[in-house]
Amino acid sequence: MFLLRSTPKVDPSKLRFEKLSRESDTTALDCTDEDGSDPFGLQVFIRDEALTYQAERLGVTYLVFQDSDLVGFVTVSMTCLSIADLGEDEKVKGVRVPYPALLLGRLAVDKRLRGKGIGASLCRFAVGLAVEVSNTIGCRYVALHTLPDRVSFYTKEPLNFVESSLERPDKKKLLYRRVVDESVSGY
Repeated sequence: MFLLRSTPKVDPSKLRFEKLSRESDTTALDCTDEDGSDPFGLQVFIRDEALTYQAERLGVTYLVFQDSDLVGFVTVSMTCLSIADLGEDEKVKGVRVPYPALLLGRLAVDKRLRGKGIGASLCRFAVGLAVEVSNTIGCRYVALHTLPDRVSFYTKEPLNFVESSLERPDKKKLLYRRVVDESVSGY
């Protein structure tokens, strides 16, 4: 469950994104829950696995900084959405193959800074990457899998992800959002 805090939001224009590298120091980032547990393995991932994912081309992790402080990360990769995953209004007439998407994989914000808009900024960054990628290769959506109690974070303004009606065996929810690039819309 997300903690609601009455602290001021972070100014998104003050955030800086940087691709994870061997020189990146992630030791100060605390992605654990309030009780210190790591039920989703986010702390283990950023500390022990993210660089391997990058080296093996399984995902790319971007770190987000506020001033010089590391405040979160997001990992992205490619995936596809089957036609059954999507609502009828999303289907392209005559297209019967899966739709390409950027997968918003792992996302974490330092527990001391949750509730300040950093998670939404990480999502907007991923959507921006998808727009950029879609100008070079096919990428129609940004997709993610999340727990039912976190769906509302992604479906409300300004993120506007849509929940797929498909039931998953692991009980996670598939959410997606169309990549919109004003320079090519209007077809």
